[in-house]
Amino acid sequence: MILMRTQPVLLGLVEMLMTLAVPGRLRLAPAHVLIACAIVLGLSPALAHADMHSQVVAEPVRIQLSCDSDLPAYDLCWGADTETARQQLAVQAIAKLPDDGSFSVIAIPGVPERWHAIKPGVHEDATGRTIDRRRVKQGRLTYSADIEEALLDIVDRIRAARPNAILAIEGYPKRDTRNGPVYAQLNAAADFVMMDADIDDRLSRRDRQKDLDWKLDRLSFWLKQSGLDEGTWAVLRHTDQFIVVSESPLPNSIETPALITETNDDPPADDSDSGPASLLDEDAPAVETTLRSDPETPEPQRATAASPDINGDGEVNSQDSAMLLGMWGSDNPTGDLNGDGTVDSHDYAMLLASYSESQGLPAVVRGEFTPEGGTYLRSSGSSIGFRVDSGAPSDVRVTLQVWDGPTQSIDFQMIDRDAPFEIPPIFLRTISPGQKLFRAVIYDANSRLLATFARGVVFTDQAPAPAGDDFPGGNDDPDPDPDTETAQPPAQDTGDGGIVGSGEFSIPLGMNLGSVLYYSGEWAFVDVFKYAQFSTGGDSSWDFADPNNLGAPAEDPQGYPIGLKQGQVASVMTSREIPNGGYPGGRYVGFMEGKGRIYLGFDAQAGYVEHNGVGTKRFEFDVNPSGAGIVLRIMESDSNNHIRNIRLIMPGFEETFAQQPFHPLYLERLSPFQVIRFMDWQRTNDSININWADRTRADARSQGGKRGVSVEHMVQLANTLDIDPWFCMPHLATDDYIRQFATLVRDTLEPDQQIYIEFSNECWNYIFPQTWWVQEQADQLGISARRFYAQRSANMFRIWEEVFGGSDRLVRVLGSQAANSGITGQIVNGLPDGAEADAIAIAPYFHVPRLGEDPAVRSFTVDQLIDSVIEDLDQQAIGWMRDTKQIAEQAGLRLIAYEGGQHFVATGAMLNDDQVTSLLNEANRSPRMHDLYKSYFRAWNEISGDVFVAFSFVGPYSKWGSWGHLEYMTQPISEAPKFQALLEIAQVPEE
Repeated sequence: MILMRTQPVLLGLVEMLMTLAVPGRLRLAPAHVLIACAIVLGLSPALAHADMHSQVVAEPVRIQLSCDSDLPAYDLCWGADTETARQQLAVQAIAKLPDDGSFSVIAIPGVPERWHAIKPGVHEDATGRTIDRRRVKQGRLTYSADIEEALLDIVDRIRAARPNAILAIEGYPKRDTRNGPVYAQLNAAADFVMMDADIDDRLSRRDRQKDLDWKLDRLSFWLKQSGLDEGTWAVLRHTDQFIVVSESPLPNSIETPALITETNDDPPADDSDSGPASLLDEDAPAVETTLRSDPETPEPQRATAASPDINGDGEVNSQDSAMLLGMWGSDNPTGDLNGDGTVDSHDYAMLLASYSESQGLPAVVRGEFTPEGGTYLRSSGSSIGFRVDSGAPSDVRVTLQVWDGPTQSIDFQMIDRDAPFEIPPIFLRTISPGQKLFRAVIYDANSRLLATFARGVVFTDQAPAPAGDDFPGGNDDPDPDPDTETAQPPAQDTGDGGIVGSGEFSIPLGMNLGSVLYYSGEWAFVDVFKYAQFSTGGDSSWDFADPNNLGAPAEDPQGYPIGLKQGQVASVMTSREIPNGGYPGGRYVGFMEGKGRIYLGFDAQAGYVEHNGVGTKRFEFDVNPSGAGIVLRIMESDSNNHIRNIRLIMPGFEETFAQQPFHPLYLERLSPFQVIRFMDWQRTNDSININWADRTRADARSQGGKRGVSVEHMVQLANTLDIDPWFCMPHLATDDYIRQFATLVRDTLEPDQQIYIEFSNECWNYIFPQTWWVQEQADQLGISARRFYAQRSANMFRIWEEVFGGSDRLVRVLGSQAANSGITGQIVNGLPDGAEADAIAIAPYFHVPRLGEDPAVRSFTVDQLIDSVIEDLDQQAIGWMRDTKQIAEQAGLRLIAYEGGQHFVATGAMLNDDQVTSLLNEANRSPRMHDLYKSYFRAWNEISGDVFVAFSFVGPYSKWGSWGHLEYMTQPISEAPKFQALLEIAQVPEE
């Protein structure tokens, strides 16, 4: 035995380490670190006063549990088979635990300490099903506690079978600031804390003492977070030695080095034939069910209903709701509450009703359905209504939801005016046929839940839906004039696989730009730091490691932290998870100012970069593009001369980036277009911009924050390309913000360019927060939401007109819904007397008919799918164009398109169908998509012939849509049929 308390240690180091002690439960943390660092540094004077118990032992057994899953955290916390997953992992651990008193570290690969984003549509759980990304994103808010609860559950299962096991969980203590009750329970359940990383690896060679101070402080904090007390001990590693350290006597079972010979992945010798049990191992012991199910052979229909208390904790609450959503569409008996053999909206309605009753909510909601029986004929002209019977205050708010499945919903909101809540037929007919969940949730003025009502409803479509019904919004909005309806001309074969017309194009084409984000595939800026933000978001977009809980430091006007406090690190990401062509690699050049030290890692081969604070620091580093991206951490920053003005320049642009910040390929591929819409650059949807002083500035350290790209950069891009800009004014913006915005554009945009101005984006679409805001403002004024939108737009137009001295350079845009010309009429009629606009803008996307409701789509070929689109095109997208054109002409307005193109997105059960997703993606890559685009734009050319702004520029394909006209920035035009068609329409020769 080698006792560490007898090794010589420098007394001065002892005094220094004791100053790092953290008060409270952790009295031994500095001593832990002291022992390890004494070994690392080879120091010699004696440590006479440290009453430590420590010894060298053999390497702990590392028990790695195998998870046949892309995201084990999903299976353990949010998946439909969580119980089975946890049990099978426990069985694996039990089979591998040594019997000789040694200590074991449980490791679960793929369960990180921190939440991280996943790519949509590409990850599978242990059953082989695509992971529900929506539920993972929801779990982001409770990720830490959810994982801790799952690990604690696994430890409890292990202890039930092996009560004498000596255990630790790999990765705990965690390297962050969370310290909740479940975390404390998890550490209390463990016997020791494993610091399984060589202490020497934590120290740099360049400035060993300074780095040591910081690293020791971090280590002390991590140990404090573990909740150690006198009865807990830690294991630290130095090279090939493992040291047990404690202030209390060590357990007898490790007084002598353990002799462990098994490999990490093999079970003990007496169980060597069994092999590691994975989550998909159907022969794993002590597990009655497996995670796999055969969708082709469902169980017979059950006659016994399940309990709405799905997790068996005695309450019906949101946890049961989350579990049922995870079973949606399956035959899982746990979620089949009505015993009909399928988990669907009827079961969810039963659960929500039980949830309301179990909570004792102070209101009652009665749903009045016409007709009764849970079936709604969309052509019947009947509405669905609700009435608050008792117990609710007069200012209740009702949110109505129609669920297509666990991931798709449509929300609509109204305010109680002492009358039943009625959802009129025009809204209900926009819901696709099939089984849905209809739910009403009642809140009071303080957003306190009062009541819920839910019912499974089958929407049928046995007859054509009648025209002329009003969209909800107030009785001051007239119905569209039925006399304006005209007969639709039949489709005409053009000979190129499409329909309508054959003339030359005269359409001014535009393009919607994608958001500037750390994962953006558009190479807008040659300085990749302009995209930087941390993946968990936030306004400042820095991630602050703050071991001493001192709070994030203040930021300068550019967004850089003004110095860092003891132990703090500020981190950002850029160029992460960019698929296909990625982003440019090679030798980058970096610049920074201020005194301190940064770290560049992942794809950036730079390591630490220091600056003495004099002038500008220039440095070079190599970048190897991958999905990891570039991480930049500010490790140290002088509060009197803080690190700032960081730039990371792509290869070849060091001499030009200051004058020309945009990538030449980005400019080249945008140059054919006549309008660029900055809606996503401005982060218009759910914008937080209110006051002009809080906007993003041109010299901000990043253009990738929640406030969007600076106005200066938008104007500079428009000037560089000589393209007309389209700006969307934030819905919360003050009049002063709008005036200052207009003034800056007037003073800096080239004088021959037109300016398209629009209030927010899709203020008719209730999936966006700005639409709810418009509804709330309208309710306060006692007018319809359409009228309020028209009035606010007119006020915004007036401000721009005042700044520009008229409207000659302005195109004043009213945005409306393509599929509902009634909304367009309400907006036009809602303009105040004397107010003027120039154009109605719609998004006449073309869709795959019956996608999400017709199982036959699954067996389509690409040609059959495109044929179905062509057959339906005249009734959908082209019909919408004609309807809106009539209203625009009557009002003396232009008809333009703010977005448009294909809209191939599955819904309902098909959303997670990989076969359907692959079919839709391949259709977007098909040469016939080129021909379909040409036919579609011929129709627009004949009906309107005015500006059409396609959506969107560059973006990868997934189950969430194939929006990008280019899938990646360097994609050959010949492989991008949609973009090729746009170039031909714009009469630009192919490259």
